[in-house]
Amino acid sequence: IMLYTFRYTFVADHYQYLACIGPIALASAGLMTLSRSSKSAQWPMVASGFAILAFLSLLTWRQSATYRDAETLWRTTIAKNPDCWMAYNNLGVVRFEKGNIDDAIEKYEQSLRLHPDYPEAHYNLGSALLQKGDADEAIWQCEEALKIQPNEPDAHIVLGNAFMAKLDVDRAIAQYVQALHIRPDDSNAHYNLGTALKQKGDAERAAQEYEKALELERNRQP
Repeated sequence: IMLYTFRYTFVADHYQYLACIGPIALASAGLMTLSRSSKSAQWPMVASGFAILAFLSLLTWRQSATYRDAETLWRTTIAKNPDCWMAYNNLGVVRFEKGNIDDAIEKYEQSLRLHPDYPEAHYNLGSALLQKGDADEAIWQCEEALKIQPNEPDAHIVLGNAFMAKLDVDRAIAQYVQALHIRPDDSNAHYNLGTALKQKGDAERAAQEYEKALELERNRQP
């Protein structure tokens, strides 16, 4: 089965670890053999080993700063690869979650400039535009996402939210139902469907959806 990362690149530095075992073992065995054959070489070998260990520790410490948090990771990725459309989208998600909607929109738009057929950036942009009150553009972005990836539940949910903002409750319900058909355990879709059903006056079904959403959230807690 193809790993998720291989959908986008066949380069991933952490896959080097297993490949490095052989050369490292061979070099270590060679150094040990050399040190045993000459007592005068033992101390230089030990000193060299500690020096290499210190150098590698320094490199690890520097690299680990990249992973301090998600925003640092994606900003570092963009600094090293300005054409990384996925990093712009993911940074947009981080900025959106922090309440920086305008900056998130800018990041999503840059992601789409680099990769126009990226469905996640389309519906994320739609969600951000909806927060800004632009329901029509949000609908367009979600519809574009669904043209590319019809079975994307998040796009259906955001599209449903946009229809709710326009008071088009029936179309919103249809989108939430479609999202749940694809991903039945989505608590957010159940909750939003409950809200739409409540607005339609179907209190009984709304209560069922709210209960299902609450049950799923409880099961998700550790």
